[in-house]
Amino acid sequence: MFIITSHLNLDFDGFASAHLLSLYYSGSVVVFPGSKEKKLRSFLSDTVLEFSREYSLSELDDLSGVSGMIVADTSSKRRIGRLAALLENLPLDAVSLFDHHTSPSDMVEAGHIFHQDIGATTSIVVHFLKERNVKIPKDYATLGLMGIYEDTDFLSFPATTSKDADAVSWLLKQGADLNTVTVALKHPLSERQIELFNQLVPVIERYKVKDRPLAVVQFITDRFEPDISSVTHRLMELENLKLFFCIIQMETKTYLIARNLYDDIDLKKLFKGTEGGGHKNIFTAIFRNQTVLEVRLELDKILESLPSFLRAKDIARPPVAIIEWDTPVLSVFRSMNQLRVNSLPVRDEEGNLSGVVTRQDVDYALLHELEELPVSHITRLEVAIVDPEEDVEWVRDMFMEKNVKMAFLMENNEITGIITRTAAFRNAVHVNETRMKRVNYGERMRRILPERLLEIMRTAGRIADERDVHLYIVGGFVRDLLLRKPNEDLDFVVNRDGIEFAKRLAVELNARCVAHEKFNTAVLIAEDEMRLDIATSRFEVYSKPGALPDVTSASIFHDLYRRDFTINAMAIRLNREGFGELVDYFGGRRDLKEGIIRVLHSLSFIDDPTRMIRAIRFKHRLKFRIGKGTLSLMKSAASLDVVEKVSGHRFLKEIQTLFTTRNASIVLEDLEEIGGLRFFHKDLKLDPFARNLAANVDSVVAWHRLLFREKIHEWLLYLFALLIHATKEQKLAVSRKLSLGKLLTRQVLRFRGCIRGLEIFFDRKGKAKPSQVVDILGGLEPEILLFALAYFEDEHIKRTISNFITSLKDFPYYVNGKDIIERGVESGPEIREILTEVHRKVLDRDIRVKALQFEILESVLNSRKKQK
Repeated sequence: MFIITSHLNLDFDGFASAHLLSLYYSGSVVVFPGSKEKKLRSFLSDTVLEFSREYSLSELDDLSGVSGMIVADTSSKRRIGRLAALLENLPLDAVSLFDHHTSPSDMVEAGHIFHQDIGATTSIVVHFLKERNVKIPKDYATLGLMGIYEDTDFLSFPATTSKDADAVSWLLKQGADLNTVTVALKHPLSERQIELFNQLVPVIERYKVKDRPLAVVQFITDRFEPDISSVTHRLMELENLKLFFCIIQMETKTYLIARNLYDDIDLKKLFKGTEGGGHKNIFTAIFRNQTVLEVRLELDKILESLPSFLRAKDIARPPVAIIEWDTPVLSVFRSMNQLRVNSLPVRDEEGNLSGVVTRQDVDYALLHELEELPVSHITRLEVAIVDPEEDVEWVRDMFMEKNVKMAFLMENNEITGIITRTAAFRNAVHVNETRMKRVNYGERMRRILPERLLEIMRTAGRIADERDVHLYIVGGFVRDLLLRKPNEDLDFVVNRDGIEFAKRLAVELNARCVAHEKFNTAVLIAEDEMRLDIATSRFEVYSKPGALPDVTSASIFHDLYRRDFTINAMAIRLNREGFGELVDYFGGRRDLKEGIIRVLHSLSFIDDPTRMIRAIRFKHRLKFRIGKGTLSLMKSAASLDVVEKVSGHRFLKEIQTLFTTRNASIVLEDLEEIGGLRFFHKDLKLDPFARNLAANVDSVVAWHRLLFREKIHEWLLYLFALLIHATKEQKLAVSRKLSLGKLLTRQVLRFRGCIRGLEIFFDRKGKAKPSQVVDILGGLEPEILLFALAYFEDEHIKRTISNFITSLKDFPYYVNGKDIIERGVESGPEIREILTEVHRKVLDRDIRVKALQFEILESVLNSRKKQK
């Protein structure tokens, strides 16, 4: 495995360089060693651009398989963090370096070095790709443009060269979107601003106040500088600081321009009593008839009132208790009450931290009467480890982005401190709006959706506005819109009076309305048979595992929370105000970008065990992976036999859908991994023979789909493979579990006997005549026939079966009993005898012409006359 990486505190240049290089180094994995700059994180949280999946170090369990490394935008071993240790085991020829910085003392040793003294590493990478004729998708070209513009300040920094400009030009030709870049970054500085910027950079003074890094720059000018505010902001970004002050004396006034990115600092309060204006993050104070020095002294006094700088260790508390993995749920419940906490860490069998259990999960387990269930079955395995010296604001961002309940400070594999979500936000002045910002997909909807769907949504939104209700489209449609996949299954949710809303919309669309009062839902069926499902936002409570839920009205948050996976728990607003706005409480958009299937809570699979099957289906349909924590919850739920509570019809429906997956044999392996074969029967195993047989079924199913329109039960072939060594009692039990009915149960019981009969036939007959093949294969169901084609390895037998399916099964017989009677043969058994003889002869001679078949008939009749 080759990995592509960049530096700690990642910026646009390093991020763009790494992702662009992934276009050339096929099969490589993008892995970043640490956090990203805040501006980059903010961009990634809002962007609709799509790039290859990236990994953090914590997501890669085993790095021993790394055979090569490409390092972008740094040459320093220190700046690639823990990844530097891998270089010791790699040959020089397996390491490549792309960088534009001066060589450091701890330079990465590489066999392939691409270094130039130009404005951005992204420019080096772009020329590298251009020379090798690598096609760059539009989104990647846009990202590359950001990397160059951000590191050269829109080609204005002194280090910028003509090669940077050439790279920009080529990216624009590849479709880079300047509008996206302009919004994500900012407009370039003017000529005067660049002059000021260059004058001030050498005189920036950095120091700390109450452990907070900050900087001050001061100067005197004899001219009015209207653009100094923008320059101050750029200087702050250059220094990568959260607190920056610029003091400038112009004639009789001295201005103090302040910029702040700390959540717990309010500049307006800090400069209370001074002349000027601004808000929490930006403030300009005016001092009349005071010199720069005097204002600097005033600033020093003001800074004495800064709140102390908080680090992770300052808000952490000692761990009150650690729960062992096998502790019963009821005991955990009692511990939470005694300790007055809502979350507790859980330790695994080896004594290592394995995850967190929340009061919500415990309460839900008790609702299911699972008092004695080991807590490991409901433990959330996504663990957040935080450096004790980390900025508290970074911790808050982590809580928002990863949606975790608790973070841990660790030392020597021991928990030294715990940070709860409440503690992280207790001292926050406010939650930064960019963290909560919702992305709007209205433009994408207008661009890619059929006009008919858009018109329905606009009409529904207008009616919602008239009725003063909130209207959303939810579920798979939203997921597929974000993935740019077609989906015309419309599921609307309104926050109240769903049936009344549906009736009003039905009139507008001239559609039939079928209401379901019990669930407060309705189905609209348009004239072209298009269906619209409409529901009142609701919350579902499962009284016991596998049962159908009790439904109560609820907010859109609770409506989304009841859904199976985060990627299906998103909504898009359809009211006129905010049309196209994404509602994503649980990180579904992030999981789509990262390609992860993740449940919303730890008892999800106990609530509805069929979600385990759907998780596997989505994994293969979307080519995603199942999250580590979710996979663990699947295994736990499977071990509890909760599927026994699911009705056979529901279980069968999910199985049928699961095996429509292309190359569906792999889902059997997924089921085996989680212990899911017990869903069918507790004693079933997927041995090597059955695994190989299922793989053969993949090929047969693909062949049949290609050649025939005939619909068959494809899932049944995989069930045959799974049951190839099963006893009659096991087959009967599986048939009852799936509620198969008499006809399908008959196939399940007899398919193995049919295969055995074919083995005997081909052993005895060798090269059989077509009529003999029709005799033995003609009475078999299509599913058993196709399974036989998968079962036999002998090429002659496979050709014989496939020839029967393609050529002999629907052989054109033109002679029938009536034709024989017309030729003077009396009705009776002889008619059947003659017809059989004729059919066998035309089969064996492959006579498909009507006239020739009647010649055979005449020949048979004449022969019989002579014998009489």
